[in-house]
Amino acid sequence: MNRIPLSEVCDYSNVSTSVSSLTLDTFISTDNMMPNRGGIVEAVNLPPANSCPKFEKDNILLSNIRPYFKKIWFATFEGGCSTDVLVLKCKNEKYNPKYVYYNLFQDLFFKHMMNGAKGSKMPRGDKDQVMTFLISEYPEQYQKQVANYLSLLDDKIFLNNKIIAELEQMSNNIYKYWFVQFDFPNETGNPYKNSGGEMEFNIESGREIPVGWLVKKIDEVAAVKAGGDKPEIFSLFKTEQCSIPIYSNGIDNEGLYGYTQEASIKRQSITVSARGTIGYCVLRNAPFVPIIRLIVVTPNITHSSKYFHEYLKSVEYIKNGSVQQQLTAPEISSFKIIIPKSEVLEKFDKITSNYTEKIELIKIETQALISLRDFLLPLLLNGQVKVK
Repeated sequence: MNRIPLSEVCDYSNVSTSVSSLTLDTFISTDNMMPNRGGIVEAVNLPPANSCPKFEKDNILLSNIRPYFKKIWFATFEGGCSTDVLVLKCKNEKYNPKYVYYNLFQDLFFKHMMNGAKGSKMPRGDKDQVMTFLISEYPEQYQKQVANYLSLLDDKIFLNNKIIAELEQMSNNIYKYWFVQFDFPNETGNPYKNSGGEMEFNIESGREIPVGWLVKKIDEVAAVKAGGDKPEIFSLFKTEQCSIPIYSNGIDNEGLYGYTQEASIKRQSITVSARGTIGYCVLRNAPFVPIIRLIVVTPNITHSSKYFHEYLKSVEYIKNGSVQQQLTAPEISSFKIIIPKSEVLEKFDKITSNYTEKIELIKIETQALISLRDFLLPLLLNGQVKVK
């Protein structure tokens, strides 16, 4: 099996597009590219410039900042991106673009990229170094077979993530109906407010809330903790000794930051991203260790974790068009939250816990699919395993 340098297969795109033609759905920056090859999410804002680099369908996008975060995406539509995103376009007709993408999907490629990276605090990949990575040379038909097989796994992973998003949306819809519109079921099962449920004006929240409900600062009803440094004893891979996941920046890809021996957070909690994608929230159901760029909120009210999760997701972290650079634990501690009566919280928790349990099961399946894909990927590319 031969290998040829990436420079013989791809070129960097140097085409620009007008920012005015873009939407949050079609703009890609390093912030809305997810680590550990997790694809993309919707952008928070568009760049202030008049133009930016353009990408087209079937291009390969790479974040050039901190290559160890392994941010890569195969474009499924046309759009624009930040200058910190490298856009690769296949020029060699003998190479399938999706096959090239999977060559760059390997850990081996990101290690190669890091070997040429410059800078210590925020290393950037060297564009010339990237182009020296060697691509496996196979017949076009076999390239297509490999790409199609790996795409099947990725399609299932994508479908699982879509199901998770829909389950989370169902929880969010109930949250809004019950705790924003205050139409939770009353004693007879009818919508509370619309059925004439008694309301009273609350000075702290500046609005009417159901009688008997309270308004508290977050730190009065929950423990708020900022993540610290990475533990001294940890492993990049899950082992019998190091099995507790380490999280940072709100991302819940297990193994992204490694594993350690003992959890510092052992109760059901909510993590909030303090930098990058400010306010990205995840409900954590298993023990973990938070490190820098992550804030942990652990409610001390029974049956309230999912309620707190939905509330923290709804907070407006970016105000008046300005971009917040960093979120702090004292800021979150000062947020004011409405505290419903315990029986309402219990009902909400009972309903949404069914969704949460399904989400956890799907996440386990998804992690197994990711492990299978990542195990097979180098074997398929170096010829140790063949697709028939």
